[in-house]
Amino acid sequence: MLALHDKQQFYGLAPGVSESALQYGVGLGAEARQPGSDGDLTENAASLRFASYGILPLGKNWQLAPSVIAQHSEDRYRDGDRYDWATFNLRVSQGISAHFALLYEASWQYMDLNPNGRSYRYNDNVYQYQAVRGDFYKLTFAPTFKVGDVFDIKARPEIRFFVTWMNWDKDLDRYAINDDFGSKGFTAGGTWNFGVQTEIWF
Repeated sequence: MLALHDKQQFYGLAPGVSESALQYGVGLGAEARQPGSDGDLTENAASLRFASYGILPLGKNWQLAPSVIAQHSEDRYRDGDRYDWATFNLRVSQGISAHFALLYEASWQYMDLNPNGRSYRYNDNVYQYQAVRGDFYKLTFAPTFKVGDVFDIKARPEIRFFVTWMNWDKDLDRYAINDDFGSKGFTAGGTWNFGVQTEIWF
């Protein structure tokens, strides 16, 4: 893994913070986010992952935080499969007080998934994952309370009340019948989610 962390500059353009990392893994290490956590990976599995995010203060009470994560993996669960995806996210924070902020977030993800005949069992039947390609996008509004600095993206604990609208390409509904996409009440065409999220540590 190669990593760069600048606590003083937003990609060298303005005062702020920026972090970037490039990871390569094989075998169990091909699960880049949590190496060794996916026991289904083949010994030939390989992945390349790039992640970067920055924080740009905009005046006293506003903060802009863009991020990007992209990953290519192949021979992941069987020889010849391929999983490519890229995510772009933009979070805008409006500080109301030292421990309360309003968060506005927009995300877009592109997926190109080719399981190459990988199968799975569901309700005592065997099915195959389908090759799919498409986009996923969502918008979120989240009033957030934090014990620490409300502008510290890693500060915990926190509690968020959120409203999210999301949609995705219909082709993604075909990936698997036991996958969230395409399940009853969760198909392409737009859906709303409401909830409360609590995190104790980052």
